[in-house]
Amino acid sequence: MVETTHEDFAKLRSILASAPSKEGFVALLALFASWTHSDTQDLALTYAQEHLATWPDTFRIAEPKDIWPRFPHAPPPAMINLLRGLDITEPITRPLALKAITLPPFARELRILRIKHMHTKIGMELLTQARHLSQLQQLSIHKSQLTRTDAAILVSSPYLHQLRHLALPHNRLGEDGITFIAHAPILQGLQSLDLSHNAPTDKSACAIAQSSYMHALTTLRLNEPRSNWQTIGDKGAMAIASSPYLSHLRELGFAGHHISPRALEALASSSSLSGLQCLDLSYHTRYPHPFAGILTAPTSWTQLTQLKLNGLYGSDVLLERLSNGTPLKQLQRLELDANHITPEGIASFADSRKIRQLQHLSLAHNHIHDEGASYLASSPNTQHLRTLDLHQNEIGDFGAKRLAESSYLSQLKTLVLSGNALGEEGFKAIAFSETLSAEVRREYIGFVARDDLLKEADRKGLRNPRSMNKTTLLHALLSSD
Repeated sequence: MVETTHEDFAKLRSILASAPSKEGFVALLALFASWTHSDTQDLALTYAQEHLATWPDTFRIAEPKDIWPRFPHAPPPAMINLLRGLDITEPITRPLALKAITLPPFARELRILRIKHMHTKIGMELLTQARHLSQLQQLSIHKSQLTRTDAAILVSSPYLHQLRHLALPHNRLGEDGITFIAHAPILQGLQSLDLSHNAPTDKSACAIAQSSYMHALTTLRLNEPRSNWQTIGDKGAMAIASSPYLSHLRELGFAGHHISPRALEALASSSSLSGLQCLDLSYHTRYPHPFAGILTAPTSWTQLTQLKLNGLYGSDVLLERLSNGTPLKQLQRLELDANHITPEGIASFADSRKIRQLQHLSLAHNHIHDEGASYLASSPNTQHLRTLDLHQNEIGDFGAKRLAESSYLSQLKTLVLSGNALGEEGFKAIAFSETLSAEVRREYIGFVARDDLLKEADRKGLRNPRSMNKTTLLHALLSSD
């Protein structure tokens, strides 16, 4: 008994002596789940809690199945108090599950609560009336059919004044529900608000823009699917652009709405939004080439590091404006998916020094073909890229070979070529590349036939490759550089 107890404590000390991480916390939970002797577990839990006090709350999250095997039909195990966050991904169809997490003593230390598919009429009432959830700082309720009534219940809670992050995407709040949230004094400390896929309108956008309770927001997401035509228009966009309360915004998700070039230019020139670092303006398709103005005119978005312009059907015009327009000197991540981009557009884009600072570029669902891939491969302006997504671009073996031979793409950690027309030669070119990183090659080497792997092993002089199984052979090839 003494020996096994010492072994458990040795593992515990080893985990807690390592740098805080999600993986470390998972290992810690697994250790307590298999703890050898229950009479020493309380002491071990106390020791763990003291050391976990310095760990970020975002690392101390688990799903009920990982820590509470009989949830919600039995009391939680003692190690539940190690948690600071609970992530419930299984559908909640009965109040019993919500009662289990809202009754003391369990919930008193909870800081983060994420729920999907909360299909119960009294769910919001249980959550908002739980005194022991008063320490919640992050609350996410996804895909739960929440309505304006649920929003009214939420903002009337006396216990959610510590909330800093609220995410209610993929619900049915509508303009009235969003307006309730915008005008809620209890939410005046919010730093991030995600109301995507809730059918916002001009009225709800104006409510957010004109509410002094939204003054601390650094993140606002109002994205909508492009199939929804009842969305925010010029009035709502102009209200956000001129809001005196949104000057701290660093991220704005404004995809899927239908606003004119005039309103887009108002957003681009807004002094209130001059601190934006992440911006999503995808799926604005009502007007032809709506970004021609804002990408060539002076812009206040000088701090942008991430820009998403997916699904605009702007063809090569977008690339031309980006190549020749106002430089976005801080931009590191650019998404241009589904824009009918051709090799001609890629040629001028790849030739522009204005893209040299990019680290992440996504061109998925376009038409760049082998020729466009070749332009990217031969451009010195791509040398800082860490991620290149060329999913579904009609690229074949020739384009793959050009990418594999590029001396400028050696910094890539991720290269996405799925959905293209690569054959054996294309996979081999990437897998056996002399310039691409091991991280990139690892994703493609598994597609290469064993005979070709053996030939490569012989070329590299590996010992006894034919005695290795495929997994060992793959590892040996990737480690032989």
